Amino acid sequence: MTISLETLSDFKRSNGITLYGNCGAHGCSHGRALPIDGLIERFGPDYVIIGETRIASALRCERCGHRGGVITISASGYSGRK
Repeated sequence: MTISLETLSDFKRSNGITLYGNCGAHGCSHGRALPIDGLIERFGPDYVIIGETRIASALRCERCGHRGGVITISASGYSGRK
């Protein structure tokens, strides 16, 4: 089964795929799951996450306070079912 993940609403519909925000500061590497519902509220359901920079540049690390980071996708819990 192939799925297409491009927009925030695609990620919301996926089962077990998580977006993580990771600190961009050298040596920190702190990260956490990003709240999809909150991102949709702020950027809209059709916001394209692949290659985006607005969310990544707005991330602020809870550990070291650095602003800016990287978004990663984790499919560790993905089952392919909806």
